Amino acid sequence: MSAGVFRGIGPVALFLLAFAPGGGARQAAPGNTQARLRAPVQSYSISRESFVVALAGIGGKFHLPMGIVWVDTPSARRPLTLSWRRTTVGKIVDAIAGSQPGYAVRTDGNVVRVFPAASVPQRENFLALRIPAYNAHNEFVDAASRQLWVMANRLVAPPAPPRHAGLPSGVAGSGASTIEDPQVTIALRNARIADILDALVVSSPKKIWIVTFEGRRALTPTGFRRTRTLWTRQPVPDGQQPTWNLLHWGDPVPRALLTSR
Repeated sequence: MSAGVFRGIGPVALFLLAFAPGGGARQAAPGNTQARLRAPVQSYSISRESFVVALAGIGGKFHLPMGIVWVDTPSARRPLTLSWRRTTVGKIVDAIAGSQPGYAVRTDGNVVRVFPAASVPQRENFLALRIPAYNAHNEFVDAASRQLWVMANRLVAPPAPPRHAGLPSGVAGSGASTIEDPQVTIALRNARIADILDALVVSSPKKIWIVTFEGRRALTPTGFRRTRTLWTRQPVPDGQQPTWNLLHWGDPVPRALLTSR
């Protein structure tokens, strides 16, 4: 995956993030993520956790908004056991990412992104696609995520499936929004899909987005690498590509796809 996917939105994007009145979710203030990455940690350990579970776990514990992009390989599913003493949050993230060959860590804005630097070419990576105009006004995050999926699906698997066909499992995350959840307003122009996912986790109670690419180089008819959901081992049909998962800090990561096999 080209690191170019993870450059900032750029001057052509207009970016508005706001909560509806009365919203109570924690929003990452400018600089907070960098400060948290520098925070000292006396001791930390993981025991027999997969790569993705370990990353999501440190994101939840230290309140890091995260975007995790991984390729479903036996190595990435293999349990990790690691421990640290007298280190920093950022060094732990780097070490977990470094447990897999070819992965990189990058912090754009307030989101820590972990991604395979070269294994998914940019031309095959739906996250690099730009959306001309994305607008979510006072929406729950699951509805805003579905809106993004419809736009992404039209680019990756045109024509869009009939409305009655439903949406792929995992697009909206680990659970439905409730009336207590704050609503979000996001306006972006000519932004990459990765940037819009960042906006969703910065502005909503769901703070981690995860994209899972198939381990084999399996492409859709339009030439994009197929994605999977963490909720099942069943492949996602081409007509329902792409897919992603959104999680709150502290949510258990669905393990259907993560166990070694």
